[in-house]
Amino acid sequence: MNLFSCFIFCYVFILKVKAETIECNYGMGEWTGIDKSFYTCRVENPSIFSSGFRIIIDKETGQHLSEHSFNEVEGIFIYTAPSLNFFPLNINRVFPNLIAISITYSKLSQLTNEDLKPFPKLKFLNLYINEIEFLPENLFNNNPELEVISISHNKIQHIDKEAFSGLKLLRWLDLEDNICESLTKAETREEVLNLVQQIEDGECQSEKYTTINKSPIIAKQKKEIEDLKNQLKVKDQLNQNLLQRNQNKLILNQQMEEEIKELKANVQKCSTFSEKLEQIMEKIMNKLDQHEEYFASINDQIGNFTFLLPKLTEIENVTFNKNE
Repeated sequence: MNLFSCFIFCYVFILKVKAETIECNYGMGEWTGIDKSFYTCRVENPSIFSSGFRIIIDKETGQHLSEHSFNEVEGIFIYTAPSLNFFPLNINRVFPNLIAISITYSKLSQLTNEDLKPFPKLKFLNLYINEIEFLPENLFNNNPELEVISISHNKIQHIDKEAFSGLKLLRWLDLEDNICESLTKAETREEVLNLVQQIEDGECQSEKYTTINKSPIIAKQKKEIEDLKNQLKVKDQLNQNLLQRNQNKLILNQQMEEEIKELKANVQKCSTFSEKLEQIMEKIMNKLDQHEEYFASINDQIGNFTFLLPKLTEIENVTFNKNE
């Protein structure tokens, strides 16, 4: 194992991962080489990118412009992150519609196909002033819409012949100021084709890197990245399940509130009915009292009549005897 392979081997095992929140200053950003401004997050806390850690962007904070949200963010700008060694993970989940990425004045040491795979609509990539040393084969296979690439002022000393293959829309390619001194800046489609042809002809090759992309160390690192992505998927699924439970709970609470309102309305109706029933019963009782007094007077009259009946009989008998 040569010294360089040993270094990579040790670095992979030392490498740690941690989740961080990015603080965004949102605005419309102008991007060189593209005649268009994008709704952009300018990262205000580049210190979160710690040396020796692979950073997972967990979430974002910041004040959005009026009538804008994270779904409308098309560009992210990371400036002056001296401890950023690896391409941040999970950016595509925080900002799902990115078409422009800029990481400048930092310490990005490598760029892989897996780093760029989550951005199929990427049009602009600016990695000006970093420490990238080589560009592997099929680097941009998942980014067919790329129009502008700047990897100038790095330490590139090897570019695979197939690194830029398949980029039919590429019209700006800046590779100036790298260890490969023959690399230049191409500002038209024709110049881009000429520069890519130079690379395919082996213009920037180094034996030190010819087997790196096929090394078991790189394969192991790719597997670690894939495992991290799977963990993120599981986390997303758990978050979705939790969100669904909260929504179900909210619906249940709303249903309970409606049932309580209906119950209160029924209680109010019962209360009103009870009051009316009491009024009716009171009237009935008043009527009964009146009838009771009436029947009492009739009983008194009947009693008087009963008292007089023997006397009337006696009188009737006396009158009958006289007549005889």
